[in-house]
Amino acid sequence: MKKTWQREPLLVQRKQSTYYNGLFSTGDIDDILRDNTLEYGENIDLTFYNPTTFKKERHNQE
Repeated sequence: MKKTWQREPLLVQRKQSTYYNGLFSTGDIDDILRDNTLEYGENIDLTFYNPTTFKKERHNQE
């Protein structure tokens, strides 16, 4: 964890493809977006992982 935490993506694969079904649905996301005030740059960050530099790149407006 020390190698990857906040540094690079971590893929955890399961043999059972339905393992996470029902954990967090599209409807849940829709409810969160409709019921809460979310502001770009404050509650939501636009972040990309650059595989060339192995770093996160934040693309928020300042």
